[in-house]
Amino acid sequence: LGKFESYGHIADSLVFGSVLCICAFAPATLFWLYLYVGGSVFSAVLITKDEWVHTVSCPATENWLHALLFLNHPVLLFLTGGLWWLGEAAVLRAMIPFAVYAVSIYQWVAWVLVPILGREHERTS
Repeated sequence: LGKFESYGHIADSLVFGSVLCICAFAPATLFWLYLYVGGSVFSAVLITKDEWVHTVSCPATENWLHALLFLNHPVLLFLTGGLWWLGEAAVLRAMIPFAVYAVSIYQWVAWVLVPILGREHERTS
């Protein structure tokens, strides 16, 4: 992955997790609902930012996979928001952001840290 795409995917995950934190930890009030809806729209648009790169550098199957992920993103936000607004599944809602943050840590290690360490190793060899 290129630098823009590597950091962009990490940013996508961090924003997504942060929006989901509202459902996990904030009270279900109109203020938090408006913030959640705004954050959800921002997150759903943010994930599309590097699709112009993918059309050039990815095979059609990966572009198809991205399309499926783009469909799931707002569905998960909508369903999680519904559970939050109804006061249901509190434990599940609290766990979801941590799972998303775990993915972002993996992305950072795999796409940023490991390549940096690899370049450092090449310089010392």
